[in-house]
Amino acid sequence: MKVRPLLVFLLVLALAFTSTPNTGRADEGLIIQDGAVIAITQSAVQITIPEGVTSIAEYAFYGHSEITSVTLPSTLQTIGAYAFAGCGGLTGITLPHGLVSIGDSAFYNCAALQSVVVPGTVQHIGSEAFAFAGLKEAVLEEGVAAINERAFAACPALASLTVPNSLAQIGTGSIPANKQLTVYTQDNAHAASFCDENAITKVTRQEQEYAQAKAEGRVVYRPEGAHSKRLHIASADASVMITSSSGTTYPGSHLLDGEETSSWQFSTKSLQSLREAYVTLNLNQPCAVSEVLIKNGFWKITDGLDQYERNGRLKTVELSFLYEGSSTFTEPIEFTIPDDRSSGEFYRMSFGWKLNVTAIRMTVCDIYAGSRFKNDVAVSEMGINGLPMNEVPYDISL
Repeated sequence: MKVRPLLVFLLVLALAFTSTPNTGRADEGLIIQDGAVIAITQSAVQITIPEGVTSIAEYAFYGHSEITSVTLPSTLQTIGAYAFAGCGGLTGITLPHGLVSIGDSAFYNCAALQSVVVPGTVQHIGSEAFAFAGLKEAVLEEGVAAINERAFAACPALASLTVPNSLAQIGTGSIPANKQLTVYTQDNAHAASFCDENAITKVTRQEQEYAQAKAEGRVVYRPEGAHSKRLHIASADASVMITSSSGTTYPGSHLLDGEETSSWQFSTKSLQSLREAYVTLNLNQPCAVSEVLIKNGFWKITDGLDQYERNGRLKTVELSFLYEGSSTFTEPIEFTIPDDRSSGEFYRMSFGWKLNVTAIRMTVCDIYAGSRFKNDVAVSEMGINGLPMNEVPYDISL
């Protein structure tokens, strides 16, 4: 426990013993010095800290279990160590935008505190800041940069923790490994790696949005069940149907790498020219599109062998576009795809916004031959990024 300077600590004790409990407000029952709340002079259920206060000193409300609510001023910037520790009756608190720092053990053992939203202005959440609290849900808004050791430790009821992409420092044990806890984060967030390393369940915001959109029937630009966290989600009734000139397409019902995907596999043996191999992504309504995304190659390990190198991959492809009212694919664009699986990401073929597109054709120009199956070519996942024309915003960048 952090030790308070003796003189101030004795002052807090003296005030505690001389205070008279009541159920009123303590707006004026506070000791304020140089913009900082030092201590409370009387017990109260509700506390209102006046505007102009910029900090709450260490131990200012320590052990006042009778407090149930605290109203903080918009001018508050720092909450000191143990400021509200032991306030077992505190059921809720709204942290103001503009708050910069939450001290060590600031809300330690606030057993009745069930939820908290930390504004994005907070740069630092101290060690054990919310340890042993009754939290069920906590949200750290975008901008929060660091949480120190055991910040949310020993919060057995914590079931939902939302963390931002800005979170760059996560202290040891700061996120508890509760069985029921789910951490909601971004795909590339530091927190996602932290969760993986500590066996903590995580759900990326893209996965969350996709699950909600799928449940509401508003997933676009993928066959039913197809898996791709990178594809655009909108509220319109749009979908894509895949057809190919040769080989086999698997529109979402085929399992690859343990996930449902829209994939394409074909053989070059019977082709007079590679350009005879193409796949068409048919949209069921005119759309604005900006990218085609593919996960190249056969991403699967069979009998301990990595099939990516053993099977062929796309090297050069041509994209062409079918517009509303037309029967001819036009405006061909050629893309060379790097033969690199190290990033594990989709290769994005970006071409700027094209409007009123009803289908996109991807024609094969060249391939990387497989080391074992030289004629077999695979694309594990495919999709389109865009939105229906009736959803195009006026400020779309064309």
